Amino acid sequence: MASSQQLSSWPAELGVPWPPAQTLPVNQVAPDVVVDGPVPGPAEEVRALHRRFHDRRT
Repeated sequence: MASSQQLSSWPAELGVPWPPAQTLPVNQVAPDVVVDGPVPGPAEEVRALHRRFHDRRT
């Protein structure tokens, strides 16, 4: 999936307002969870979904 860093950079890239919630790294929320990622394929799919969502709103 997408990382919090990716999710927080996409609004600026898409020219949309910053989201009302802060993105946090999973290790900050659940420090004992082992994380493997972000995985490029799904991250690009999520990015495309964000782009499509915001394109519809403009």
